[in-house]
Amino acid sequence: MTLDINYLRGTMAAVLSMLQHSTCPENLSFHFLSAHSEPELSASINQTFPYLTFRIYNFNPNWVRGKISRSIRQALDQPLNYARIYLADILPSEVGRVIYFDSDIIVVDDIDKLWNVTWKVRSSRRPSTATPTSPRTSPTGFGPTGSWLGPSRGGGHVTSTRV
Repeated sequence: MTLDINYLRGTMAAVLSMLQHSTCPENLSFHFLSAHSEPELSASINQTFPYLTFRIYNFNPNWVRGKISRSIRQALDQPLNYARIYLADILPSEVGRVIYFDSDIIVVDDIDKLWNVTWKVRSSRRPSTATPTSPRTSPTGFGPTGSWLGPSRGGGHVTSTRV
């Protein structure tokens, strides 16, 4: 998840929603990507969630400078929006698997269900990314919004893409 002082409230709400809906919140660890080293970010997280296991990694905005089209809307022209593309380069090798969430989400079910999804991995050299798809926006239209239960039980589904 990205971490920025301008979106700190959203990030805190996202983290809280994951902790509240997790059957084992002590098993969750968070890896935040930030474009600036701001001590108040770490202090705010520590103060709000004193037992949270987390680490903040630096994302270098120069990695995407000149690669972002000026024709996109202004909200998307911030380099931190593209940090997720560089996760494999930023996170240490001992972090073998992550679930990436935008900082403007609220989790309404235990993310352990998503964590336990079995992926077919054809190559250990190239990571897979998964994007949750709402049944309302899905071209297959899987009925009412649900959790990670799958289409047969009214939930959304996950699409997997090679990167």
